[in-house]
Amino acid sequence: AIIEAFYPGAAGSQALAESIFGRTNRWGKMPYTVYPANWTQNNSMLDMDVTHQRTYRYGAKAVVPFGSGLSLTKFKLDLQSRPLQKELPTESGATGLLKITYSVKVSNVGSFMG
Repeated sequence: AIIEAFYPGAAGSQALAESIFGRTNRWGKMPYTVYPANWTQNNSMLDMDVTHQRTYRYGAKAVVPFGSGLSLTKFKLDLQSRPLQKELPTESGATGLLKITYSVKVSNVGSFMG
């Protein structure tokens, strides 16, 4: 197994030991996006201008997207309020779409803190 800890800090060795021996929930989140090799060979990673459609939002389907990760615990999601969408007139007379976000209650139902 490979453990990549970047810079774990002063308490890093203790945290890694607790994780390896199952005393804590091992979890991790990707701090960057991993693209397929053929996409990175054809597109400059230095040119991530949104107008060229080359950011994490527009590029090729990511192999591992930014922020993805894992957890050993389980979560329950309960929708608290439903999204609302309504067309409203704008100042110019055209119609615009109003979106209201919804809320979700997240509960840890697993055996580890998450």
